Amino acid sequence: MNELCTCDRLVGILREYLPRVGEGEDVEPSAKLADLGLDSMNAINLMLDIEGEFDVDFPDSLLTVEVFHSVATLEQAILQLMSG
Repeated sequence: MNELCTCDRLVGILREYLPRVGEGEDVEPSAKLADLGLDSMNAINLMLDIEGEFDVDFPDSLLTVEVFHSVATLEQAILQLMSG
C-alpha cells in the first residue's frame, strides 16, 4: 500500500471531524488538525474510525497531541502501525 493511498483514505475519514474544512476544500498534510476543528472528543471517534479503516490498533503510547497534530503526523503513525 503506498503512502498516497493512505493519505487519501485518511483525509476521507478526517473530513467528518474537521468542521472548519469546506466540502471539496483541500486538507494540507501540514495543517494543524486542532486549527481545522478537531477536538479531544472527536479525536477519540476519529481514532476508532482509523482503526477500523486501516485494521490497526492504536497503543496508548500513540494517543498523544503530537500524533494527532496534523495529517502528516497521523499518517506516519498509521504507516508505522501497518508496518508492524
